[in-house]
This record gives sequence, C-alpha cells and structure tokens, in this order.
Amino acid sequence: MRTTSREARRPAGVPPAALSYRERAILLAVRDHRALITGSSEPDLLIDGLYCCDQAIAHALFHHGWIRPALRAAVSDPVPAELTPDGRAALLATAAGDTPVAS
Repeated sequence: MRTTSREARRPAGVPPAALSYRERAILLAVRDHRALITGSSEPDLLIDGLYCCDQAIAHALFHHGWIRPALRAAVSDPVPAELTPDGRAALLATAAGDTPVAS
C-alpha cells in the first residue's frame, strides 16, 4: 500500500512540530503498554488486542524509528511494542505545547 500522507514523508528521527491525532494516539497506546507489534519488516500493530485501524501510519512510525518490538519476534508473532528515544521525543514535543493536527 502506497502512503502519500504528510506522516509518511516526515524524515526519520526528526521530532515533528506537531503530531497528527492518529500518530499521537498510537504513540500514547505504545507508551501505555497497550500495543503489540509483529516482527515483520512491515509489522502489524495491535492496540487493546485489535488491529490498528491505520496500519499505514503504524508502518510509518515503525520505519521512522519511533516504535519497535520490545522483544525479538517471529514475523507473525505479536510481542509488546515500545517507544524508541525518538518516539518519546516526538511525544514530548507535542506535550510541550504543540497542538496535534488533524490527519
């Protein structure tokens, strides 16, 4: 699936000026230990036991290096997801007063 959204074009490792609501919601779910991720190169993300409704953004967050598996995982086995330092920085940038933008 080809993604042309602004989220997918954001450079890896660069905290944004503002996160979209979906990016922020996914990062918060990962931070709050409510997310599982598979070990694939295009990982599936589950939140509260259900597949994330926007896998394109989940993939972009993974490829930007903001989320990752907390444990080694087989391609199809879900394991806990965790924020990377860049993912935490993105959340902190928004928490510091930046307003999320609608996606």
